[in-house]
Amino acid sequence: MAKSNSWHDIHIAYQVAKLGTLSAAASHLNVHHSTVLRHIDALEQRLDCKLFHRHARGYAATEQGQLLFQEAHQTQ
Repeated sequence: MAKSNSWHDIHIAYQVAKLGTLSAAASHLNVHHSTVLRHIDALEQRLDCKLFHRHARGYAATEQGQLLFQEAHQTQ
C-alpha cells in the first residue's frame, strides 16, 4: 500500500467535513468510501486526536477537526 501523504489526507478529511458523509466525499473525490475512511484513520493516528464525531447520519468535525479544516480551507 502506498504511504499516506499528510496534505492529501487533510484534503480528504476536509471533504468529509464539508460534505458530511464518507460516501459523499468518496463520490466527490471519485474513490471508494473505504479509501476515505483509511485516510481519515491514518490522519487521526498521526495527529493523535479525533477529527470527527461519527454518527449514524454522517460525520461532524470535533473542535480539533474544525481548527484543522479552517486552516486547510485558508490554504486552498
